[in-house]
Amino acid sequence: MLNANPPTLDAHPLLEQVAMHLRAMQVPLHQKTVLVAVSGGVDSLVLLRALHALAPQFHYHLHVASYDHGLRGEAGRADARFCGRFCRHAGPAFHAGGGGCAAIRRAARLSVETAARQARYTFLVQTALALGTRLLAAGHHRDDQVETVLLHLLRGTGLRGLQGMAPLNNLSYSHILEDAPDLVYDAVEDMLLLRPLLDVPRAEIAAYAAALGLARARTPPTRRPPTSATASATRFCPCWRR
Repeated sequence: MLNANPPTLDAHPLLEQVAMHLRAMQVPLHQKTVLVAVSGGVDSLVLLRALHALAPQFHYHLHVASYDHGLRGEAGRADARFCGRFCRHAGPAFHAGGGGCAAIRRAARLSVETAARQARYTFLVQTALALGTRLLAAGHHRDDQVETVLLHLLRGTGLRGLQGMAPLNNLSYSHILEDAPDLVYDAVEDMLLLRPLLDVPRAEIAAYAAALGLARARTPPTRRPPTSATASATRFCPCWRR
């Protein structure tokens, strides 16, 4: 069940890690708006809770965005409703979006994963522009980093690919749809993506979620069918099986 008023756990080690990473990024946050990408899963909800708890320390303003790709039917719509309820309890303003990624994929000849990602980031940039901010935050964590590096290795990338995700980087044109509005195209490279959980193992995120009493209000989603690369990676990296 959704805990409307979970404890803040202000001294929890995970909060200390997130605060340390925010300071290390050296991004001016005072009186700035940070748009948090939240899916309804534990990782992004923990990120939201952590950033919400640290807001008095860093003096930023939080907004939350959730995008339904339209690929999972009622389950995806349930995600958006869950995020909306969570934000009504937690306090940040909530922005919902959605679209037909299946049609986008067919029109642009993209993979499902690429079409979904580009549609999501296009929405995030549009929302950030409407809010007058260029700061986005996502819940990627250490296990995601391992998966990313391994996938790059299996795809034969060079040394640059083996670096994985950065805790702070600018978005690029590859993040958004080719037919994104001109305003999005003009602004995308100015957008900063913060990953405050990137050095935090998923086990610690799950432990923090349990301590907060965070739990999903619905059955976990069915995982998408793996690509050949992810299927191969799963044999070598147990964290892909979660």
